[in-house]
Amino acid sequence: MTASRKVSSKGALWLSVLALAFGGSFKPSIASDKGNRIKFQIRMIEEISGQRKVLSEASVEGPLGTDFNIGLQSLHFKLDSRFRTDLNAAGGLTVRATLNTRRLYGYSERGLPLYEEDSQRIPLQLGFDESILMLPFGQDEGPDKLKIEITPALVDGNNLSPEMAQTPQINISKPAPDGLISIQAFKIPHRFEVEAILLEEGREVARGRSVFLLDDEQKDLPLRPNELASQAVAEEPLIVKLGMDNYAPVQPVGQVNIGFDVLRARALAQPEAVAVGWAGTGLPGRELNYDLGQIYQPRDGGNYHLRFKIRLADGE
Repeated sequence: MTASRKVSSKGALWLSVLALAFGGSFKPSIASDKGNRIKFQIRMIEEISGQRKVLSEASVEGPLGTDFNIGLQSLHFKLDSRFRTDLNAAGGLTVRATLNTRRLYGYSERGLPLYEEDSQRIPLQLGFDESILMLPFGQDEGPDKLKIEITPALVDGNNLSPEMAQTPQINISKPAPDGLISIQAFKIPHRFEVEAILLEEGREVARGRSVFLLDDEQKDLPLRPNELASQAVAEEPLIVKLGMDNYAPVQPVGQVNIGFDVLRARALAQPEAVAVGWAGTGLPGRELNYDLGQIYQPRDGGNYHLRFKIRLADGE
């Protein structure tokens, strides 16, 4: 049996973007070329009394939009990190990092191990003249530091076969001591179109549609009433606050988890929570249905259901 406690990100893990030594602003014109691939150079670095030593070096290379996971495991510490990557309109990268850390804090009076735990989601805008810097033990660990540096680059993939051009690859040029670090790479869809439909007694009375990014922050999806909506629904329409994560490549189209809250818009006031912390697993092309039952009762009554339709967005 173990015990744990939650800590702030400041004490558990520190992540930032730093400019490379050559500086400048590089916006490659070849970023939209389908023949190009992206490469991430990953280094685990130990700094002791200002002396820098590369403990491990590896690279992840794959088609544009390749994601990767980095795991770090020691006797007293565990890091699980996930990086979703997309090219952005500025010619750089949008990175959505999910970081889960756990490290030994001490022992209880009964001799049970106590752990610090932290979970973060961090959005980053990253240029090709910048690196991501991770300090798994925090930035206040003293003069001795363990760092993970992640540096992106675009590489030419036109000489590869179509199959190889779409296949992520991992190259470990310098293995970590004692298998301390592990890396996974994969290419999955990132963009999904979600339609949310409000039904009263089986009739559609409101609808909203938007595109959502995997592992992005929750965003609002307003449900716009139609001519069949009651006056109460029309005056106080619902807003779905939704996010998506954990895509699994289940045949034939995969599945994705959604998490959402349902809010009721109020004139001249903050929206009122109708449902909080609801979730589900959706298969693109199929429906998810939720009975709002007793929690949503407009003034004119009625039996209401919320229906989601999820599909891959255009271009995925």
